[in-house]
Amino acid sequence: MHLVKALNDKYTLGVSVGAPYGFSNDYGSDVFNQTDHRKVDFSTVETSISVASALSPKTNWSIGLMVQQLELEQYKKSPASGNDVKLKGDSQDHGFIVGVQHKQSEKTTVGASYRSRVTHTVDGTLGTTDVTAPFQLPDILAVGVAHIVSDSTRIYADATWYGWNVYTSQPIRAKANNAVLSEPVSNYNNTIFLASVSSMITQAV
Repeated sequence: MHLVKALNDKYTLGVSVGAPYGFSNDYGSDVFNQTDHRKVDFSTVETSISVASALSPKTNWSIGLMVQQLELEQYKKSPASGNDVKLKGDSQDHGFIVGVQHKQSEKTTVGASYRSRVTHTVDGTLGTTDVTAPFQLPDILAVGVAHIVSDSTRIYADATWYGWNVYTSQPIRAKANNAVLSEPVSNYNNTIFLASVSSMITQAV
């Protein structure tokens, strides 16, 4: 959901609520790394507030604050007992967003945005033990271009870089004595997403 409102001739306020990350996976009871995770449900809800203004007649900028609420529920097999244990927790943390848009010509507009990484500290339980664990979500850099080919055709293209290398290991520590109870290792690599699309605008006769 998004709301955009002009505050005055110079500044515009934007408010949005979304779910940027979320997944649910069940790998079954015989997965090879079941001591790390066998089943997981993960979701985030993000609220952001931003302000935009014009730097010049052709260039706009924006800056905003985002607040993420994270919920995690994970099942894994205990190496000691061989039974399933449940990790459940939640976290709230924040980051920032900046963006710029430039009208290169009457037909071409380019833009870029950056979302900071967010490192959550998940508080919850592992079985019956109170625990805490870090959970890193990546920073994202996106650039895009929109071009008017004709009165009826638009072309859009963008490239997005995700800094997934921050998602390395998540040591789960007991709150009572800070002892490491489990340390799943992910070692994700950064990724790049490319996309392009054209749109046709038709008019009723």
